Amino acid sequence: MAQLEILTQYQDILEEVNVSLKGYNENLKNELFEIEGDESYVNAYRRGETIYDQVDGNINNLNEILEQENEVI
Repeated sequence: MAQLEILTQYQDILEEVNVSLKGYNENLKNELFEIEGDESYVNAYRRGETIYDQVDGNINNLNEILEQENEVI
């Protein structure tokens, strides 16, 4: 029974990650990353790093969930 609860928790987290990644994909699809208005190069770089870090974090979470699911199964 505990294993089922763990799998359910992982499924919920997996769904959150999936929704988040779809959101990033929709926002970034077919768009060039450009400096906005009077934004400095440094701020634009930081903004790009933040986007990359968020996507990278979601991918890492996804891989961790898949590893845990395999262990439980």
